[in-house]
Amino acid sequence: MGKEDLTKDDVASLLDAVEKQLNEKDDSYLHAMLALDRVFTMPGAQNLLDASSRAKARELWDKIKSRGVHLSDPPIIFG
Repeated sequence: MGKEDLTKDDVASLLDAVEKQLNEKDDSYLHAMLALDRVFTMPGAQNLLDASSRAKARELWDKIKSRGVHLSDPPIIFG
């Protein structure tokens, strides 16, 4: 992801790619967490995360936490 503007579809595609990576590799949680953090902190993130994307992001975040990674829940998806 560069500095270009992302759309809701781009974010949904990114979340799908993160989910696929987490399902295929046990050691991909760090990369997944970094990708999610990038989405959560980008300008306009609130507007890019619709209800479906928020739900998927919460599911992925919880999956990362279930692997033993100690994370604080980001308000953008848990608030």
